[in-house]
Amino acid sequence: MKILIWGTGKISARYLKYGFFSAHDIVGFIDTFKKEPVFEGYSVYLPSQIGRLSYDCLVICVLKSNEAILNSCIKEGVDLKKVIFINAEAGFGEVAREHVEKLPNDEYFKELFPVMYMNHKEHRDQQGYMQENFSRNKFTDDALIKYVGDSHVVAWIPVELLFSERAEDNVLDNYTEEWKAQNREWENHPLVCFKPYESLYRFLMRGEKFPSLYCQWWQR
Repeated sequence: MKILIWGTGKISARYLKYGFFSAHDIVGFIDTFKKEPVFEGYSVYLPSQIGRLSYDCLVICVLKSNEAILNSCIKEGVDLKKVIFINAEAGFGEVAREHVEKLPNDEYFKELFPVMYMNHKEHRDQQGYMQENFSRNKFTDDALIKYVGDSHVVAWIPVELLFSERAEDNVLDNYTEEWKAQNREWENHPLVCFKPYESLYRFLMRGEKFPSLYCQWWQR
């Protein structure tokens, strides 16, 4: 399939790097301001040039500006059934519903770009979890607690390791055996210590079925 990609920022660069578009032929990129003629080896076009290009799918790799981009597509006569917004859940402002309803649904997105779809879905899940459990950039107590099935296990992780993949953030050794012995339980429930470099949200989203894959148990 021939695809046209809207956006020449970090998102598009990352998706290219990880091969999310490898199963398709990239026609080029659309950039509203077209700062450079080439992006990652592909030609860059203005929105006004879309009409002269041949493509099967237009992928919008921009997290914001859905309304403005959709209006540009309408203005340029783009077939909206070919347009996939990776962040469609952000909404389209005041664009008429008759236009929005022409856009493909998530199933079409998933069918054409399964890896990219799952990557974006995980990002949405993570963002949703963070928004739910963070307030003014501070952790709430509930953010560190998770009951797992009928065993009522409390999930605990040092704040320094939350959402971190960096080795320098691994300060687990700073917690002495004495400290661990005093903090093995919370309201009579055993505590769980996550392995370094694991994102907490992955456990909270998936770990209920496979907790041993994401954490180690502190036992007396």
